[in-house]
Amino acid sequence: MKPSEYEAWYETTRGNWIASREFDLMMRLLDAPAGATLLDVGCGAGLDPDAAMLEHAHGLGGGVSYLPGTGTELSFDDNA
Repeated sequence: MKPSEYEAWYETTRGNWIASREFDLMMRLLDAPAGATLLDVGCGAGLDPDAAMLEHAHGLGGGVSYLPGTGTELSFDDNA
């Protein structure tokens, strides 16, 4: 799947509904304080091993940092 197709799915009625529910659930489970830093692994947005996904996500803007990598080999210290 092309990055643009992946992103476009989230603009569909179903994709938007699912993304909204996932985000709400994630925020409740994390119980993160205001201003906390979070890492999204497996992008579209965040950390991803696919250069095309990272390039597409970076083009969306929003002041987010995008990094190459995988969830099993993070380049961050524990609790960073």
